[in-house]
Amino acid sequence: MSGGARVDLGILSLTDRIWTRDCLDPTERLGNQRYTGLVVPPEMMGMHLTSPHVHSTHRTLDLDFAAAVALFGHFGIEWDLTSADAATLARVSAAVSFAKSVRELVASGRTVNADGTEPGIDVRGMVAADGSRAVYTIAQTASTAALPPGRVRLPGLDPDRTYRVRIVGGAPELPGQSPLEWAEHGITLTGRMAGTAGLRPPVQYPERAVVVTADAV
Repeated sequence: MSGGARVDLGILSLTDRIWTRDCLDPTERLGNQRYTGLVVPPEMMGMHLTSPHVHSTHRTLDLDFAAAVALFGHFGIEWDLTSADAATLARVSAAVSFAKSVRELVASGRTVNADGTEPGIDVRGMVAADGSRAVYTIAQTASTAALPPGRVRLPGLDPDRTYRVRIVGGAPELPGQSPLEWAEHGITLTGRMAGTAGLRPPVQYPERAVVVTADAV
């Protein structure tokens, strides 16, 4: 099923997958996927890793950013990979491997969105039904008013459990900033701390993203 405007609750009983929008540009799709996801299960939403140069908007985008935006859905590839060099193919392979490793979590977990983040930062994730693990993306959609930006929350974790939080995907380029200790080595937080106080995100250029995991310890 193609075209987000043709998707409603009635059509979901007649299809296994829907395409939320014809535009593949991950910058454009972030908002579309977030609000479609309020009523459509993530495994039914087609989300694709696009080529670095997006034909529909003529933006040239970072591969890790595109992979992060495609993570919380029916992860696919819409890109002629015969045109990619060996280094790029290795990065694509790593992105696909990670998507496979969280496929069951995406299909069975709970979608969460961090409201109230600073404009220019998007935080969303999937939390396992038993609260044992979660994966989040922290995407920089635009420059923020403050540099470095304020803390972001990681919602949905069990407040009484302790989690090891670490960055597993994406490599922030740290424009004009020193690296964060937790971003380099991980940090241990309770679910309550992660969901209320939160932590400071890495400073990123616009149209970049990191993938963060939280595993109960």
